[in-house]
Amino acid sequence: MHVQSWKIHGGGFHFGEHGLGQEETSVDFHSDSLFAALIAALVEYEGPAAVPAFIQPFLDGSPPFLITSTFPYAGGVRFFPRPELGGGQAEKERPSTNLKKFKKIRYISAAIFKEMLAGAALAEVYPRALLLQGGLVLASQAERSLLPKQIQNEEDDRIWQVEQRPRVTLGRGGQNSAIYFTGRGGFGPEWGLWFGGRWLRSYPRLGALLSSLLDELSISGLGAERKSGFGSCKIKPGEPFDLPDPDGGYWTTLSRYLPRDQAESDCLRAPGAAYSLKRVGGWLTSPLRSGQRRRTINLITEGAILGPLERAAPGQMLDVRPKYQTNPDPLGHPVYRSGLAFPVGLQLAGAKEGRS
Repeated sequence: MHVQSWKIHGGGFHFGEHGLGQEETSVDFHSDSLFAALIAALVEYEGPAAVPAFIQPFLDGSPPFLITSTFPYAGGVRFFPRPELGGGQAEKERPSTNLKKFKKIRYISAAIFKEMLAGAALAEVYPRALLLQGGLVLASQAERSLLPKQIQNEEDDRIWQVEQRPRVTLGRGGQNSAIYFTGRGGFGPEWGLWFGGRWLRSYPRLGALLSSLLDELSISGLGAERKSGFGSCKIKPGEPFDLPDPDGGYWTTLSRYLPRDQAESDCLRAPGAAYSLKRVGGWLTSPLRSGQRRRTINLITEGAILGPLERAAPGQMLDVRPKYQTNPDPLGHPVYRSGLAFPVGLQLAGAKEGRS
């Protein structure tokens, strides 16, 4: 498959996660949040009336394009989510004393990702790889020359930094002040985030519209706390690249994923499948009513290993607007959350020798 990419560079972001405090932040801006940001940009760019026609193909299960979550990059190296441990890799990795170190790794470089897609186990590539970001990131020796000079010279192995910024709030009654902290994820001049997109079919003017929406997000920013100076960024096209299609075989996802029906749920029970779930909730933004929470859903996380499925676009779009007994529709409009997978073909480790 041909993947178009974009790079996101900014001074600092606050990407909140359900269950984390304000002082914490995620490094990733997940696919469901990114798609929601595109919808919000569409409302600003063309008005609420443009949303139904835009969203309908996604609701029908025939989306024109798919997007990944965002992941870090450093210099000329993209990083991908580490495929879940277990499944076809368990036979090689569980006896290893490095299993805890393997579980700590969150991202792997493009070269290592392609090795694992071709059937290599993490235990095979780990001894000859570079550990970065305190053991959270793995890169290949062949990519060393593409990394920023600080990393090449072993001066600093960090790709991102998370710091706590002090904030002050005023009490309404006594006008007393209280200090609190907000987590800020920051990147240097040669670091940032990237995400990918894949076109499944062509729609009139949709490509130009998507570019305009990304320009709108460059102005409005990404993530939370934008009124406090967080989220300012530039989104620019990156280099395209190719990844293997699932072709009805095993696959991993580069986005969060919500199975659509029984056939997709069966992929979770296939021999060798491995995945994690994330409870996703949080506050929503609505021009009609503020201070509302989205309904909480469970999504399969990036890097899941899933069984064979003959579909180009697994998953579904879900309306997560709040509903109350006294007011079943307090907003008067849908709040869409994307559970569409971004499937990439995967050969299970050991499958070349006849094991699954």
